[in-house]
Amino acid sequence: MGLAPILAPMIGGQILLFTSWRGLFAILSVAGIILTALAIIKLKESLPVKERSEGGLRSTVEVFVKLMKHRRYMGFAFIQGFAAAAMFSYISGSSFILQDIFALSPQAYSMIFGLNALGFITMSQVVGRLSDRVHEEKLLVIGFLVALTGGTTLVSAAFLTGDLYL
Repeated sequence: MGLAPILAPMIGGQILLFTSWRGLFAILSVAGIILTALAIIKLKESLPVKERSEGGLRSTVEVFVKLMKHRRYMGFAFIQGFAAAAMFSYISGSSFILQDIFALSPQAYSMIFGLNALGFITMSQVVGRLSDRVHEEKLLVIGFLVALTGGTTLVSAAFLTGDLYL
């Protein structure tokens, strides 16, 4: 999973040399069908029957209500939600901005995207190693401040220079 965000855009960029974006979706559809079939056939339930919960809509709603009343949890959930929203905004908008506005080739875009993914993976590993020594709340606050600083720097650079390479 760690290599997927780096390799996928690079492989996709290379496939675009031979097909269109529609061809990419066809390839991904076939891969999805194959992986779904393999999961159905090969992956078996590992939790013993007696340890499985009944679940259901009522118990799910009860858990959600309990979580929504927990202020601290909701604060952390909002921070994580906004961080994920920022990441997916980048994922969905970066190809348009970098390829259409800054005229990067799909291959150059895939390299930039891969470099960003490598940074993301590296920092995830650093946080994982720090989690034994630094309290998770402190790590969350530091991560939030780093993301806020990076976002502010990016927006400032876009308005001040409009240059890709600053």
